[in-house]
Amino acid sequence: VSSDPSNLYKGQVWYNSTAEALKIYTLGTGTWTTVEDTVQSTTGRGSFGHVQSAVVACGGYPHEGNSEEYDGTDWTEGNNLNTARESLDGIGTLAAGVALAGHTGSVSALSEEYNGTSYTEGNDLNTGRHLPAGASQSTQAAGLLLGGTSASVATEEYDGTDWTNGGDLNQGAYGPYATGTQTAGLKFGGEYPGSQVNCEEYDGSSWTEVNNLNVSNEMGGEGGTQSSTIYGGGESDTDASESYNGTTWSTEANINTGASQRAGSGTGVLAVIHNGPSPAANSTEEWAVAAGSATVDTS
Repeated sequence: VSSDPSNLYKGQVWYNSTAEALKIYTLGTGTWTTVEDTVQSTTGRGSFGHVQSAVVACGGYPHEGNSEEYDGTDWTEGNNLNTARESLDGIGTLAAGVALAGHTGSVSALSEEYNGTSYTEGNDLNTGRHLPAGASQSTQAAGLLLGGTSASVATEEYDGTDWTNGGDLNQGAYGPYATGTQTAGLKFGGEYPGSQVNCEEYDGSSWTEVNNLNVSNEMGGEGGTQSSTIYGGGESDTDASESYNGTTWSTEANINTGASQRAGSGTGVLAVIHNGPSPAANSTEEWAVAAGSATVDTS
């Protein structure tokens, strides 16, 4: 290639013909940094946004309709959900997202699309559920939702209009984590009957069990893809954090404020987690990994 490519992953090698150099993409140590608090102090929120600088947080306990946007510096309150609820999740981007499922006093199958300004109710999920997980890099036109109430094994895919059933999980869970896309998804952790270490990858039709988490966990905040994922927080207000490189899980620096029921968005190298029970009720933390490239000596 004539210039360094974008969307690089750790270990990727390429030849830059302009620089006449063979290069490799490297990642340094990641850190969690406490940043500006959310407007709303709550737990059980949904979150969506593909990048750290464009995230939406919505809903919360008890049955809240609040929605706010994060630009990488500040949180700003926006228009509310049409139906207030807690224990929901989301998929998509700030400009084209979906708030999904949750609990309104009973388990919900609701699906609301967000256009960057307001929410519009769309077609319902096939299975109502709370504490599900939306694959964090899936989209409004190609969405993926899994798990939830009663340790559901059900997976659903969205085409921008309708929800259809996908391949069942091997291990059902409520409060799991999910990253990636509709055709390259990742599910890990969750509860049933206790906190899980289980991790599975999705290819758009079926789930395959892969290497487990180092520590069982559930209901934290996450971001990333099938080959680059980060999570922070979770069960028993833990401050644990792990990353996934597409093969194995590695223990990372602890988050600053341990909490369960956190929500998260972003990538495996630039993510954001927010909210949770006190003392994290309006806490926000950013994850950042130093990245760069090195020239390979071929002499």
